[in-house]
Amino acid sequence: MTESAPPPCLNCGVPLQGTYCHRCGQKAQNRRLPLKALLHDVIHDLLHLDHKFLESMWLLVRRPGFLAEEYLAGRRVRHVPPFRLYVITSFALFLAFSFIKVGNSQGKPAKERSGNIIALNTSTPSEANPTKAEPAEKAKESKADSLAKDLNARAKLAQKDPERFYRTFLSNLSKSLFVLMPLFAALLLLLHLRRSESLFVDHMVVALHHHVICFLAILLLMGLNALPGDGWGCIPGPLIFFAPPLHLAATLQRLYRRGWLRSLAKAVLVSTAYGFIVSVVLLGLLWLSLPKA
Repeated sequence: MTESAPPPCLNCGVPLQGTYCHRCGQKAQNRRLPLKALLHDVIHDLLHLDHKFLESMWLLVRRPGFLAEEYLAGRRVRHVPPFRLYVITSFALFLAFSFIKVGNSQGKPAKERSGNIIALNTSTPSEANPTKAEPAEKAKESKADSLAKDLNARAKLAQKDPERFYRTFLSNLSKSLFVLMPLFAALLLLLHLRRSESLFVDHMVVALHHHVICFLAILLLMGLNALPGDGWGCIPGPLIFFAPPLHLAATLQRLYRRGWLRSLAKAVLVSTAYGFIVSVVLLGLLWLSLPKA
């Protein structure tokens, strides 16, 4: 008596060799699912994702370098992949940014107005003291004065609609992170050129995890700032601020089996260089986000 051929996978058509397809991973099920099975799949997927995500985040924070080590060793199913962690945390960060209210500063106290966009006082000496100004036909406007006037005009337009300026800046910032992250990985690669087995992809995994830690630190600082009362960030604020470089040092120490001081020096060097690059990029994004005069 010959055995009947195994049924094909409904997704890819390959004959099944068990409960799950060995090619695409889909579970062997009937074409038409009852409502109970559909609800079970939805609840299972949601709870499984939440549990997996929370467990991966906890391991990322508690055991620096462990997730990167697991991923690079090929053990990738049991934890959330680095890029997915980055996407979820970046979405949470920019969602939190979207709740920040940016309004017009007219009619507010001086202390409160300082947090909003203020037009730059870039008047030229001839405008500040018209009695000493030369005749208009003899005055020659320098390139710096022209740039300052353009910046002043664009800042005034941004002050009229700060909400639009803020949204434009966030949109440009979210796009720039996809360029900044490979730069961070390139800095790590430069510090490990002597390691022949070191690959750029390895440093991209570290860069993704490091940005997740930075996003978590920013979210914590935003949460402290949102608490009622003053002084919530006096003690934990600096600790949270210096947490990402220390976490990076622990990650490098675990991955590359170097001494703690050497790993800390590399983390400080990379963080300083990357901080300078981010500062320059932020200034450029502020300029690009200003409305055209």
